[in-house]
Amino acid sequence: MKRVSATAVLCGVLCSGNALAGEWNIGASLGSARGDTGTGDLNRELAARGLNATASSSDDSRTAWRLYFGYDYTPNWGVEAGYVDLGEVTTTFTGTATDIDAFLAASGDVHPNTAQGWQLSAVYRQVLGSPRLHAVARLGAFAWSSQYTLQGVGSSRDVDERGTNLSVGLGLQMGLDEIAWMPPGFAGHLDWDRYSIDGEPIDLLSLGLSYRFR
Repeated sequence: MKRVSATAVLCGVLCSGNALAGEWNIGASLGSARGDTGTGDLNRELAARGLNATASSSDDSRTAWRLYFGYDYTPNWGVEAGYVDLGEVTTTFTGTATDIDAFLAASGDVHPNTAQGWQLSAVYRQVLGSPRLHAVARLGAFAWSSQYTLQGVGSSRDVDERGTNLSVGLGLQMGLDEIAWMPPGFAGHLDWDRYSIDGEPIDLLSLGLSYRFR
């Protein structure tokens, strides 16, 4: 009985458009992600572990994207839930090893970080002069997972890591209602978001489009 009652109340709150005075929004953004671990960091870590190898990484820049769905309770405050993909990273090790399995096990943590996962954020918007232009700030949690494969000659090792870390973001939002060919409710975005993956900060700079509706 309690479960039915709670479900009914939740459905009443979420499904009744008249009960909600705010606005819904849905959006997507595409950009470039960059981590804090470079080739020099990887080589120092290999040397510290006594591994006779050098590393090269594609971590300088990679394509990343974000999809989200949100609700604004007031003109300033809202929440967003979305999915984030911080792109792919390829790291190549060059060196000598008599025991490939032992090398893969020892170097398993020597790599730049990237991940995909779900993000839940509180959002604050502030008008900047024109009603069409807003500054946006986000603070939330990112529940991420990361899978990668270490490949050696005749041997490989799969690694699966997971965690939940803080995420922050800042951006600019501009309404596109005054553009003749754009339907009402659309806005363009320029965003910077920072994620922490296993202790490494990952920055995402992106351009996006959102649609607002009741």
